Amino acid sequence: MPPIRLTCRIEERAVDNIYECPVYISPICNEVDTDMNKIRDCITSVSLETDKSHVHWMKRGTALFCQVDK
Repeated sequence: MPPIRLTCRIEERAVDNIYECPVYISPICNEVDTDMNKIRDCITSVSLETDKSHVHWMKRGTALFCQVDK
């Protein structure tokens, strides 16, 4: 995925060709995989246009992860 520039905007969309992709701090899973850990590690979501239903991507666990340049 290329770098993404985030801008804040309040807008509600109910479009079938948009997947609200969760963005997590890191792909490293916690030792105990609980729903609370998943919520805490998710920092935002990105609206991605797609030609498939959002359910298609949810079933596959599609997500983005932050990267820190070293």
